[in-house]
Amino acid sequence: MRSLFWSKANCTALGLTCALSASGVLLAFAGAADETYSPVAPAAAIDASLRSNLRLVQDWLNDRDLASAAEAAEGLSVLARAYQYQSASTDWRDRTGRLCEQCSKLVDLAKRKDAAGCAAAVQQCSTLIDELRQNLPVEEKAVAKVFKPPGSTKALMKLMDGTYADAKSSKRADELAQLAYTLAEVANIAQHLRREAAWHQAAVETREAALQVAKQVDGNNLDAARAGLKNVRQRCEACHQTFKR
Repeated sequence: MRSLFWSKANCTALGLTCALSASGVLLAFAGAADETYSPVAPAAAIDASLRSNLRLVQDWLNDRDLASAAEAAEGLSVLARAYQYQSASTDWRDRTGRLCEQCSKLVDLAKRKDAAGCAAAVQQCSTLIDELRQNLPVEEKAVAKVFKPPGSTKALMKLMDGTYADAKSSKRADELAQLAYTLAEVANIAQHLRREAAWHQAAVETREAALQVAKQVDGNNLDAARAGLKNVRQRCEACHQTFKR
């Protein structure tokens, strides 16, 4: 499976591409955009994304490409911070908080070209992810009343592009569903990147479209799911043209 963040065969950024609605970017609605945030993807989907993206960081480190490892680690950090909202419990927030700290440390070490430090941080991240996986939350998810996206626009958009690339090449239904849920979560986060009503509307529509793909996979309607995935990509390209400034 190609990386959730970016494949080695296509590691050049596509710019500010994102899976947002072609029609939605032309819409506006009255009032301020909703500033609240709560996850839409199940914890298992984010867990799978974290593990896949961490493997990509390790691959770049093995290739001694620390610049690419830093970019992949930024995607890992976005997912880790989204993971925190899977539960409102203090214990979950504390444990995922430690993962967030390690992911941030990994980004910093990669940017400073500290290969040995990166290797140790990757191992720490792997241990923390494995521990969290042993007891995924089933209780009500957390809600942030005022949400600040955990990452730059560039990091989120590259994560979106990489996730789409993995979904397109996926041969397993369960994997495709997890990737579609991750697409939905990234769109869910991305709606908070900008304050324009049209951007917010487009992100919400994309989130719902990606969730529909995941539900179609869960319902064994794979042909419809793959058609829906293509539609998401077309919307992505239309959004890039509208919001590339």
